[in-house]
Amino acid sequence: MRENWKKRQLQELEEKVPNLKNTPQYDKIIQNMSEMSSAQKLNEQGKEKFGVSCWHINDYENEALWKIYTNQGQGIAIETTDEKLKASFITEKDIHCDRVRYEDLDTAPIEKGHKYYGGWIKRKSFEYEKEYRAILMLDKSDYGEGCLIRVDLDILIEKIHISPLMPSYFFDVVAYICKKELADFDSKIFYSDLYKK
Repeated sequence: MRENWKKRQLQELEEKVPNLKNTPQYDKIIQNMSEMSSAQKLNEQGKEKFGVSCWHINDYENEALWKIYTNQGQGIAIETTDEKLKASFITEKDIHCDRVRYEDLDTAPIEKGHKYYGGWIKRKSFEYEKEYRAILMLDKSDYGEGCLIRVDLDILIEKIHISPLMPSYFFDVVAYICKKELADFDSKIFYSDLYKK
């Protein structure tokens, strides 16, 4: 698949630049394409071999994230803390939690000694996400599929925020679902007050 990608890209480039093969830059272009192909391969392997749970760090709601991560405002947001997230895992698996670093990938130095370092690096363009991740290395039987990790919801969930765009009956639906799973669920469910005057 990567070889086909390389071949297509080179073919398109040769159509746009006549006599490309005869230019001094041709060898450098081939080398760059090979490096890009290797990076794609590493990215694909990472997606196959690691499980990731992504969170957003903030002291307040973010309107942009309600719009990006819900379907027309239909959704909830779970509020927790770093400590509660880690304490809620019910598993023997080795899960690592940390903030994502947003770097200029051309100039940033590589941080040594950080487990699964690549799992916590993103381009600066995504800095608005303020992402926090829990990452684990999957067992071979789970490659490409992921795995379920049980959590204690009473430990994990500090609050459940209901989207400011949801109708009032949605509160009752969320409360009904939570009643079976959470102790003290009444005190944990809140409507977003993002659009309150």
